[in-house]
Amino acid sequence: MTKFLAASAALMMVPNLAAAQVAQGVATANFDRAIESSAAYGSAIKQVEASYKPQIDAFSARKKVLDAELNALVVKYQADAKVNPNNPALKTQETTIRAKQTAAQSELGNLSTPFGRPIAYVREQVEARLEAAIKSAMKKKNIGIILTPDAIMAIAPGNDLTGDIVSELNLTLPTVGITPPAGWQPGQQQAAANTPPANPGNTPQGR
Repeated sequence: MTKFLAASAALMMVPNLAAAQVAQGVATANFDRAIESSAAYGSAIKQVEASYKPQIDAFSARKKVLDAELNALVVKYQADAKVNPNNPALKTQETTIRAKQTAAQSELGNLSTPFGRPIAYVREQVEARLEAAIKSAMKKKNIGIILTPDAIMAIAPGNDLTGDIVSELNLTLPTVGITPPAGWQPGQQQAAANTPPANPGNTPQGR
């Protein structure tokens, strides 16, 4: 009977051991942080900041002014709404705030174009190597599943694979350029990667 109970207890432990093995194969990773923490990205962004300093300073100064103007309108709206929520003038204020937001976004978008394109180009180059870096890091750490940090409640610090992905990116992509080629548009490389190859069966064959 003692041997039987011992054998039964051992069998009951098998699922728990399997569950533990599965848990060891799960990790989290912040892909955005991995990209922005890579050596190539950080070095390139410093180059962009140095090369486009006047434009970046002008953008920051104008944004500060527009933020202050918009904040003043919002504060007044909130104060008026607190005094009289049914005040018909609130509708006009809402329209003014929305119009101000739209105009500010458009103006800031134009001001950010000179340095926004190089930044987008830098990011896209690093993103192109991200998938390979993730796969390599997973293989080295024997990870079968990666979850984003916001998809779970808690996880042990040692199960974060972000740093390993950064190491792989640094290994395979030490530097990137900051000058987009002629005709380059953000997302162009990703769109090309997602375009399925032509079906050879549909290609006319000569005799």
